[in-house]
Amino acid sequence: MTYRTDSVYQHGSPGSRPGHVPFAEVFGPVTFVADGVIAAFHETVSILRAVAEGVSRRRRIGSTVHALASLDDHTLKDIGLNRSSIVTTAHMLEVERRRVLW
Repeated sequence: MTYRTDSVYQHGSPGSRPGHVPFAEVFGPVTFVADGVIAAFHETVSILRAVAEGVSRRRRIGSTVHALASLDDHTLKDIGLNRSSIVTTAHMLEVERRRVLW
């Protein structure tokens, strides 16, 4: 039985096939790079989710502001608001929504 003499093809651990070297020993740097690519991908996805959540949050606030601004002064007074508190109320409702969901 003959073994190849270069370092990549020397026999592996006891009980392994002659000439077989585990993948991690041969391609260690490749798996290291792959792990880095996967980590970068997960970080990118995390960033994109945060951006998407921020955009959604701003849209919900804008939608609430638009809905409240479309009400007449008498209706706003009936629900305990005035025109100057519409934006603050929309932000407070969004904070409360996030609190309830988490």
